[in-house]
Amino acid sequence: MSRTSWVTIVGAFVVAAMGSYAVFVLAQGMGAPTPRATWLTHAFMAVITLWVFVRGRAVRQMVEGGDTNMTPLEAARIAMMAKTAAVVGSLLAGYFAAVALFVMGLPSAPVRVELLISGLVGILVAGVMVVVGILVEGWCRIDPPDEDGPGGREPTAPTAA
Repeated sequence: MSRTSWVTIVGAFVVAAMGSYAVFVLAQGMGAPTPRATWLTHAFMAVITLWVFVRGRAVRQMVEGGDTNMTPLEAARIAMMAKTAAVVGSLLAGYFAAVALFVMGLPSAPVRVELLISGLVGILVAGVMVVVGILVEGWCRIDPPDEDGPGGREPTAPTAA
């Protein structure tokens, strides 16, 4: 499994932000209500981020040879969950950025100020989700064994000409 690149993270953010903003503008033109950015979503993202971080520490302990009850299959699942957290966090950050930008363009009202604050908090929580995902993904990496070390290939002897 390859590491998640920053191009993927930034690309997902940009696509989600632009797409969401376009949908908000089109929906407003049709009379739809202002988009929501609920606090329950922020809490759920925080719980998922904390879970990935805690389980990632267990994988890190296993990779370093520490005592843990983590199996290799569970470690692989955590690695995939970390990759998913990074990409989904980027998508959610894009969505919340679109909410914040859209609400900033509307006339001021108390409900819209709460939406703006919720959007900004969503960007922050989603950003933490991306960072934790990439960090844990790095913890789950096992470098291949050295070819010249124990169990590796024998170095070839030079031939006489």
